Amino acid sequence: MPAENFGRHFKCWREPLCISQSGKRYRGRKCCEKIDAQFQKTEAELYNLWPAIGLVNQARSNYCFSPLPARNGHYGCETHPS
Repeated sequence: MPAENFGRHFKCWREPLCISQSGKRYRGRKCCEKIDAQFQKTEAELYNLWPAIGLVNQARSNYCFSPLPARNGHYGCETHPS
């Protein structure tokens, strides 16, 4: 599950509640990981896993989980039909 699917329900995701060392306000995943215990718990839930390879995660974007069509692989990751 993309973090955006559950993260958008947290105030720290939508509003710039965090402040960087340079004084810039920010929001989103980086902010929620720092300040929201419920977000941290939700993100750590084993059912919210995402691909570890950045290129695959980037291609997946914020699309919901679904079966992949049978093919020889995606960016070097083998996929197998169910």
